[in-house]
Amino acid sequence: MDGLRTLAVLAVAVFHLNRAVLPGGFVGVDIFFVISGFLISAILIKDIDAGAFSIGRFYQRRISRIFPALILVILMTLAVASFVYSAQDLASLGINSAAAATSLINMKLMTQGSYFVLSADAQPLLHYWSLAVEEQFYIVFPLYLYAVTRHTRRPLAITLVLAVLSYALCVALTPQYQTVAFYALPTRAWELLAGACLALYRAEGGRIPRRASAWAAWIGGALIVGSIVVLRESFGFPGWIAAFPVIGAVLLIAPIGETDARPMPLRFLAHPAMVAIGKRSYSLYLWHWPVFSLIDYRFYAEDALFRTSLKIVVTVVLTIASYQLVEQPMRRSFNLRPRRVALFAGTALAVAAIAGGGAWLRTALYFDVPPSTIASGGTIVRGGDAATVILSGDSQAAMYGTEIADIARAHHFTLDALGTVGRNQLPDEAGTSWPAVAKLIADKKPALVILIDA
Repeated sequence: MDGLRTLAVLAVAVFHLNRAVLPGGFVGVDIFFVISGFLISAILIKDIDAGAFSIGRFYQRRISRIFPALILVILMTLAVASFVYSAQDLASLGINSAAAATSLINMKLMTQGSYFVLSADAQPLLHYWSLAVEEQFYIVFPLYLYAVTRHTRRPLAITLVLAVLSYALCVALTPQYQTVAFYALPTRAWELLAGACLALYRAEGGRIPRRASAWAAWIGGALIVGSIVVLRESFGFPGWIAAFPVIGAVLLIAPIGETDARPMPLRFLAHPAMVAIGKRSYSLYLWHWPVFSLIDYRFYAEDALFRTSLKIVVTVVLTIASYQLVEQPMRRSFNLRPRRVALFAGTALAVAAIAGGGAWLRTALYFDVPPSTIASGGTIVRGGDAATVILSGDSQAAMYGTEIADIARAHHFTLDALGTVGRNQLPDEAGTSWPAVAKLIADKKPALVILIDA
């Protein structure tokens, strides 16, 4: 299972690093949902069958596994952003941080636009939406699973019906309400339930024949790889096409541990390197996007190779440190000693104090920061020695930025985006940040300036 986690997290990370390399890498999240639904359901079913089910113990395990690293990344992101972000962007991050810590950020993001738009690139906690969906799912799912396995004769059939209904809702909403379909639990639950159905199938004695297991592994692997390589954000995701990576994950998980047969896809996933990365996949998922986002924000005018190298190095270091110093100790003990609790609490308070001080400082010096720091989008497209175009404005500029970025890529010119949500960027307006924008225009001498301000 760790090997499949590796495939999922690397797909997401590479997509965030360079969308052109793996345009469908975002489906790694869908694979994670299936894995989670399968593993958690298998653990719960085992406890229920043994008469050891405890909702309190389930949440204790989940909190100790998930929340220490989750909160640490939020605090560290706030601390760094407080010395990098503009006051306006820092305020927005503060709101999103609270939503992320309480597993409500998916609901918050529904009001801010699509996962794939230009403005999303400047939100370092954007990826927490998937963790929020999972936590909301597991508020009710353990009790549902206990009830359906103890008090009904066909728990698999009932769960399968719920999965189909959720999938149908996803397909129905995506064309007109894509953002809701992408972030909402009711339209994503079917992916977690798909994994749960596989766990229930095994619990009811279902087995996969030796020959069929090889076919399942190959077809599942092909569906996953094909989804990662072929799917595009423009295809209207999730919608009906989300079934491809989900079915692929189910088919690839199904033969694991079922027979002595080891088809090549399973041998590949069982490679020690794949297993090692998979064990650290949670830390890697948590850290990669804040690191990528903050580096792009701060160093957006630097060479792409420099930024990419810095992203990889910092992400790897933080992933290893987080796994060794946070994840592993918390897994070894549910009941932490008072001294360790005090250490964690003290560290959290110190980081929060740094973040608060930095936020105050950034607010006080907002108009004195370098113009490049005000940019919430950074250099979206680098065109080498080609002409430079500056796009400046409020949230409307961010909204149209995706289309302008596509034009920049097609015609090989450099695009700088300086959208600050809720902030005027036109001359002679109250609270305008025009002086900083004007200075950047004077420094860069662009061929064209596009101002969009509502």
